[in-house]
Amino acid sequence: MKLRNTLTSTFSIWSAGTLLLVALLSSFATDLSYRASHNKALNELANQQAAALTKDNEIFGTSIRSTISSLELLLARSDDLGSLPSEAIRSALFTNPSTFQARWLSLNGKELIRFDKNFAGIERVPDSQLQDKSDRNYFQAMQQLAVGQVYMSRFDLNVEHGQIEVPFRPTVRIGLRLDSGYVLANLDLTQLLARINSNYIPLYDTWLVSTYGDWLIAPEESLEWGFMFGEPKRIQDTLEYQGLEQLLGGRAATVIDYESSNLLISQPLNLGSGDLARSVIAEDQPIIVRHLPPGLVEGFVKERQPLPQWLVQMLIALISIAIFFGLQVFRERLLLRTARTLQEAEIGRLTGIANLMPQLTWTTNEEGVCDFVNSRWESYTGQAADKLIGSGWFEFVHPEDRDSLQDRWHYSVISGEDFAINFRIRNKLGEYRMFDTRAHALTDSSGNVIKWFGSNTDIQAAIDLRHQLERENVNLNEQLEASLEEKQTLLNRFEFAAASAQLGIWEYSPRTQQMVWDSRMYAIYGSRVSLTERAWKIWRDSIHPDDLSDVDAQLQRSIDTGASLHVEYRIRLIDGTTRWVRDDASFESPGAEDRGLLIGCTQDITVTKSATLSLQEALAHLEQARRVGGIGLFRITLATNESEWSNEVYTLLRRSKRQRLTLDQLFKSVDQNTAEQARTAFDVAVREQETFDRVIRVKVNANEWRFIRLIAEGVNDATGNDLIIYGAMFDVTEQKRSQEALEQAKALAESANAAKSAFLANISHEIRTPMNGVLGLLSILKNRIADSENRSYANKAHQAAERLMGILNDVLDISRIDSGKLDAHLEEVEIETLVQEAVDLFSVNADEKSIDLQVEVAPSVPDRIVTDGLRVGQIISNLVGNAIKFTKQNGRVQVHFSVKFVEQRHQLCIRVQDNGIGMSPEQLDTVFEAFAQAENSTTKRYGGTGLGLSICRRLVTLLKGNIEIDSKEGVGTSVDVRIPVEYVKARSAKTLNFSLCLVDILTLDPHLEAHLRPQLAHLGMKLQFHSSLSELERTVRHRAPGPAYLIVDSGLLEGPAGEAFIDELVSHQNLISQFEQCVVHLPARTSTSLRNRLNTLKINLVYGRIGRLQLEKLLASTSDSANLAPSNGENPKELQNLKIVSVDDVALNNEVIQGLMQQDGLTIETLSSGADAVERARRGDVDLFLMDVHMPELDGLETTKRIRSLELEHKPLIFGLSASVLPEDREQGLDAGMDDYLNKPFKKEALFQALIQHLDVEPLKISEPA
Repeated sequence: MKLRNTLTSTFSIWSAGTLLLVALLSSFATDLSYRASHNKALNELANQQAAALTKDNEIFGTSIRSTISSLELLLARSDDLGSLPSEAIRSALFTNPSTFQARWLSLNGKELIRFDKNFAGIERVPDSQLQDKSDRNYFQAMQQLAVGQVYMSRFDLNVEHGQIEVPFRPTVRIGLRLDSGYVLANLDLTQLLARINSNYIPLYDTWLVSTYGDWLIAPEESLEWGFMFGEPKRIQDTLEYQGLEQLLGGRAATVIDYESSNLLISQPLNLGSGDLARSVIAEDQPIIVRHLPPGLVEGFVKERQPLPQWLVQMLIALISIAIFFGLQVFRERLLLRTARTLQEAEIGRLTGIANLMPQLTWTTNEEGVCDFVNSRWESYTGQAADKLIGSGWFEFVHPEDRDSLQDRWHYSVISGEDFAINFRIRNKLGEYRMFDTRAHALTDSSGNVIKWFGSNTDIQAAIDLRHQLERENVNLNEQLEASLEEKQTLLNRFEFAAASAQLGIWEYSPRTQQMVWDSRMYAIYGSRVSLTERAWKIWRDSIHPDDLSDVDAQLQRSIDTGASLHVEYRIRLIDGTTRWVRDDASFESPGAEDRGLLIGCTQDITVTKSATLSLQEALAHLEQARRVGGIGLFRITLATNESEWSNEVYTLLRRSKRQRLTLDQLFKSVDQNTAEQARTAFDVAVREQETFDRVIRVKVNANEWRFIRLIAEGVNDATGNDLIIYGAMFDVTEQKRSQEALEQAKALAESANAAKSAFLANISHEIRTPMNGVLGLLSILKNRIADSENRSYANKAHQAAERLMGILNDVLDISRIDSGKLDAHLEEVEIETLVQEAVDLFSVNADEKSIDLQVEVAPSVPDRIVTDGLRVGQIISNLVGNAIKFTKQNGRVQVHFSVKFVEQRHQLCIRVQDNGIGMSPEQLDTVFEAFAQAENSTTKRYGGTGLGLSICRRLVTLLKGNIEIDSKEGVGTSVDVRIPVEYVKARSAKTLNFSLCLVDILTLDPHLEAHLRPQLAHLGMKLQFHSSLSELERTVRHRAPGPAYLIVDSGLLEGPAGEAFIDELVSHQNLISQFEQCVVHLPARTSTSLRNRLNTLKINLVYGRIGRLQLEKLLASTSDSANLAPSNGENPKELQNLKIVSVDDVALNNEVIQGLMQQDGLTIETLSSGADAVERARRGDVDLFLMDVHMPELDGLETTKRIRSLELEHKPLIFGLSASVLPEDREQGLDAGMDDYLNKPFKKEALFQALIQHLDVEPLKISEPA
């Protein structure tokens, strides 16, 4: 500025001397011309300086813009990190030099995370120091932001804990709104203000003010930041220029004081253009004001002042043309040198600013060719700046990024739009780092680009952080959630504990003896908050006189030593009551000379203290009780062999206290048979620090032994080096004797139980033997009586005998279950068989009472399961039998089967419902008890022993299942059984040849044919589908003879049309008889009447829809029967041709067997001893022996063994017949060589079924009573 002023003054003197005469002659005209040119020159100067200020403004705002951009980019990319992006905030501090503080605020203004940056690095502020910022102006302003918008606060000084930070730290706050909160960063403006205030050539002054006019950078430092101290000093109050209000309008403005030649130019601080500027909502956008002093302005005006034409002419007359033009040449050269000097100074200033920036900055000409790079380029690439200018920098760009970079730069150069792209640049170590590159074009007044200004910001750290965060995101989230949950739990517990404890908080100054209480302290002391009475006096006056000296001593000790205060004492309230309180306190600085305040809390412990005193009293009583109860205690230190024994120990051992007692002496008095074992166990338990608890037999005097229970445990002492044994002992002689008596009683009970089991087994055998004759003879008698009335009497007698056998079986089963001799035998079971047997067994009983017995099998039920089929069938029989028994005439019984997956297992679910007599709640309580029925009248009316449901529950428990019963008196009963089962794994299909088989299928389902044909194609069987019996009849009439099978789909039997179809089926019996076998698939819910009508046709009934497995099974069983070859190579026999021998020492049994078999045309040979049976076997020509097991001399087992030892050409079958029905009895028979084992009384149907299984015989039509 001095140089320019000197040049201007020199030229002005020379020009003034030359033009003095002209000025005097034409003062009036010159004045007018001067004013016009003067104003024009001022306007030109203002335009030039406004353009210069624009360039400076571009540089000044770079720091804030880059901070906003990098913060926005970093935080926007980390928005998916969760609700608390702590690492992103830390990175914001790390990657932005100007940022010294960053925090995460919740939507309600509470600080959740805060980081501070200082000389030591970046530190996270502890959670306990986080504050509520909801009352701050900047938070209230940020609440108006939309997601993604940026907020910039006014420029002010940093305030910490309500105090302005010294030395002053100019600060601006930049906030970003996200979905789950706000991120706020504090930027240090010290360097920015220093750049604005620094003038390399002091030709002008640059100031900074707020939109309100407050001085931020002022001509004098005393004017700056006045508004922070409550003394606002503003530009409009300091300067007396006209038009100052234009400077504060928020737009670029120029104020020219034509009188004083002062020039003021203002522009709002440049926050960028495009999306960045639109996304920033500034509370106060500072204004840069450039002041050009009168000297500079006048000099510039004088340089631009033209000389009037008439004055030139006058001057030509007065001076020589040569001198005038010489002065003009000199003037031009002087101004050129001045301009060049100014330009060099300006370039130097801009270069200095660029080199101070942390980014790689650069400029290009209007064609986009690089003409400048700052020193950061040289330090980063290791290449000299002159080699980077032009296109030299391009070789450091990553090859993969070059094409996109060139395309984007070419577009910006052509369009003039801002340039923004990310690409990688190689550093001098050969490493590529990612840079965020941005550039802005400087245009002239016509909008033509004259210069490009750009910068490259290293964002590789942010990218690396993002990758690291992505890799650790799951782990961090889990840790964060666990930590938050743990902290929240601890916080909740602390708050709950503090509220529950009713702690009063206080502080005390030993120096001034001033004490401050909170409201709970006054409540504890029973006093009201007083402004006149000091808390210290209330406290002192309330302490119980007996405790005051101790409290004073404890308080003084803490004051003298700095130790924490812990004291309990009594206080007396105004109403005369006494309370116990506890004080716990610590000094602020216990180790310092000035320890500060003693801060503590007081808790009312009256209840606890009372309880403690009561506990002490109770312990005293307990000790008294221990002494009375004779419990002895002892303590032994192994290292020193020191021992302590209570008085009760000496009393227990009948010893005198004068006698020294040791552990060795104690074990010497133990019974020698167990002493060594007890001592070893004691030493091991003590060494392993486990509890030793054993009853030992101790000799207390010459003639007396006592049982002592000794309990001991080893514990390490406080040092961890020595082992101390603590123990107790007490006399258990009486308990021991009682225990021995109980064990004897238990042995007697077990013996009695065994005798009972043996008795039941024997009585079962003794009852079954005559019952075999009773049932057999009654069965024969029914077939021989022609008179219907007498035959009815015989039928009733037979039924009564059957019920008697049922009672006997129930009693025997429950006895075996209670004795634990009944085990589950798991095997593959066909559900269809279980269902069919249950239905067949009770369908007659249901028909007699006109009960609608409905059976439903859910589609989820498989064909085969693994369970104990015998016990499951017994459960079903008991439940269905009970339901029918207790259901009145014309009632209803429903049986439902399904399979559900419960508790990780498949369970067979059986539900039996009836609308019978039901039970009351009292009756339900005893329904599962053995030999219990609803009431005696029920027993008389319905009969039975009351064992059915008791056996069911025991069997369900045996199978690890569950049974539940729900009943309402007069409404009915529902029983639910769930039994765990396993599915049978699919087996490979048996290779069968069905090429000669015809299968006729009656169905109304059009999809069944398309479903079955492809599934059964591999079997080669011929399937023919028919929709009606008439269509089937036409087909059968015209086909060749051969084996054929008929299958009827369950769909034909459903609904009202099912009854009509059955009528039609009955009318076509001749048609059905032409098939090898006819199978009818029953619907899921089938009534008893429907089953009975179908049974008249002598066809097979199965449940469920027709499927591949069912069809294969049916045909495979038929094929097996057709292809089974006899064991002796002969053709199949009929039952009438078999040679059967009955061996029984009881003639009546032989007579019964003979009578039963003769009804069906069989001839039976009878023998009365085992010896006769062996001799008969030697002679041969016997197909079957029916062998009684219990015979005198040579019993059935030994007889069987001897027959099996004979060398016979044809080995006969041997079926055991016995009234011993336990599983072990059957196993003994089979082990002896029997082929089968039948129980007495036996049914001829069971015998015939066994014969069919063991012999190749034709099935026999069993005779029935007429």
